[in-house]
Amino acid sequence: GSLRKTFALAEEDRNLATDIIETTATTGAQAAGMAINLPGGLAMLFGQGAEETGQILDKTPGGSQNQRDLALLLGAGSTMVIEKIGIDKLIDGLGIGKNIKNRAARFLIDRTASGAVIEASEETIEAATRDAIIMALVDPDREFLEDFTAYEAGVAGGSGALFRSLLGIRRARGSDEETRK
Repeated sequence: GSLRKTFALAEEDRNLATDIIETTATTGAQAAGMAINLPGGLAMLFGQGAEETGQILDKTPGGSQNQRDLALLLGAGSTMVIEKIGIDKLIDGLGIGKNIKNRAARFLIDRTASGAVIEASEETIEAATRDAIIMALVDPDREFLEDFTAYEAGVAGGSGALFRSLLGIRRARGSDEETRK
């Protein structure tokens, strides 16, 4: 969304790597916002959800103004809740890979792979929930995941993997420093 303007890359200069980096920066900003001020962070997620839902509603016919307003509020609220759960999972992890003895393999499973699964799942659930709300209130002909592509799932997965990997490197440095004291 808004970071796209910040990076100021022309559409033809964008690729999977730039989209993953942009999305990882957004995830980091969301996590930091909630860590610094939870109500403010939740408000930010609500606003992002309203923007995303509004963009879909702008190109979706049907429904009364009240139905459209309700869809916007429910879409924003569901995005806020699902994003919050997703960020919590990205930070805490899934707890998989802890019994793997090889440190590199454990890192790949616990950090990289679980991050990809968490973020791709979270974004898919968010899109499906938003579509269900719009289907129920505004456009019964809408299809689940109508605007959600495999590319977007790939970007989300790449972003989750990068975010958890960076978080793992930072935590490993912190625990190494604690061990040395």
